[in-house]
Amino acid sequence: MIRSIKMIALAFSLAFVLTGCANKNCGPSLAGCKKPCSKGGCGDTSKWTAFGQKMKLTSGQPVCMSEVLADKAKFAGKFMRVCGKVDSVCAKRGCWIRLTGPSASETLFVKFTCPIDGHLVPMEAKGRRAIVEGTLELKEISQDEARHYAEDAGKSKEDIAKIVGPQKIIKLNAPAAIIDLTKKVASTN
Repeated sequence: MIRSIKMIALAFSLAFVLTGCANKNCGPSLAGCKKPCSKGGCGDTSKWTAFGQKMKLTSGQPVCMSEVLADKAKFAGKFMRVCGKVDSVCAKRGCWIRLTGPSASETLFVKFTCPIDGHLVPMEAKGRRAIVEGTLELKEISQDEARHYAEDAGKSKEDIAKIVGPQKIIKLNAPAAIIDLTKKVASTN
């Protein structure tokens, strides 16, 4: 009886490993990871650098950015962990980052409390793997605010002028982050 249970458990485990992410929206793993972050693909994160608030969740793997972007409404209002690649960092204070998944078409905006002195998240974080935690919010920001963030990101005046009207963003509130500053992620584009 026990042997049968072990064989069934082994069969399910093998099937799970062979089929990859159970949710087909999860997409490919984050570049530089051996498998999707939701399956522990980011490996040992104990040496990653922490920013913002302290992580609150004590268990569970992060959700892949591609999964969040595929069904934003499903995750809106939920406190969660998300993994992805740091696409950009606030050049002025390091008080925000934008996180992306395998494709850089949409990003998750992660805003930290501005540091009193110095720079919070270093510019070296760009292109690195990150896990962020907070409440996901679908939000609309004003044209002025969107242009301000574009200016902070170092966008050209021409790109900033292209921002017209309110802009929809995906934002993480009450954020905590850990970032692998030891190595850059291989580019997938």
